Amino acid sequence: MKKCKTLLGKLLKKSRRRPKLDDPASTPRSEKPVPHGPVEPQDKCLLIAKLPKELRLLIYEAVLVEQDRPMHIVPHDDSSGRVGHKRCTDRASEAPVWQHQCYGRWAEPGIGIVHLPFPPSDDQLLSLPLTCRLMYLDALGILYDRTEFSFKGARGIIALNSQIPIQNWHLMRRLHISTMFLTPTTYWSWRENMPPESPGKWLTACEALHNLHHLRSLSLDLILRDTFHREDPEAIDNASWIYVLGPLKDIEAVHYLIELNFIPPEPVLRTLTPYSFCLTQRLRPYKRSAFCV
Repeated sequence: MKKCKTLLGKLLKKSRRRPKLDDPASTPRSEKPVPHGPVEPQDKCLLIAKLPKELRLLIYEAVLVEQDRPMHIVPHDDSSGRVGHKRCTDRASEAPVWQHQCYGRWAEPGIGIVHLPFPPSDDQLLSLPLTCRLMYLDALGILYDRTEFSFKGARGIIALNSQIPIQNWHLMRRLHISTMFLTPTTYWSWRENMPPESPGKWLTACEALHNLHHLRSLSLDLILRDTFHREDPEAIDNASWIYVLGPLKDIEAVHYLIELNFIPPEPVLRTLTPYSFCLTQRLRPYKRSAFCV
């Protein structure tokens, strides 16, 4: 624990020296001019001309969707606001999803932790939708409707929301979010990137989730720990519980589950009532090699 406290001190000092990354939320979506004139229907493709739409949709689903492998959304660490994607390759892990190796690893100078600074996105996922206009219109709906998008904290939500057209954002139906908070949350308000979670970014991300009105599945695995008494649930102040869960309580989804390492105390639950999610407790093994907090 002494080693972790020393590391925590280093992180506090380094984060205050680190230049602030561009916040994708503050960058407006690029609005390219809409071309005028006749639109080419692009209906000469044999795939479109010979196959009924039902069969084409089955082909798109087979190519674009992997039901048992979520799509991790990973912001690039080059201050560009861009995001990468990677199919989960660590499903067998019992650790919190944000600690999956397919997300990459945290890097701080002098600590020596391996990191993937640019998440690989070389699977040519969009090759099929970009073949022609009709395929794009058909296939993109399949991609967003059937894929489970997996986010590591608020930053990934904000980044993707700022990078894709708003109509595509509204097509998403299945989301998973994994993150951790250290309390009191006010103590960590200076954080830009998790872990631990940035309280300010958390509110912005939850606002983006409120705009999704047709979610079928929303699941979260959240860790809350007191900064100095990690294993004591009573050390977590009620205000931090409400700060984390309050913005989530009115989001609507057909299946809505929040997994926590500790169940909030009764006064917190009474304050949150009514809420739309179900709560469950699960103590996942924590990989200190991923980040020593």
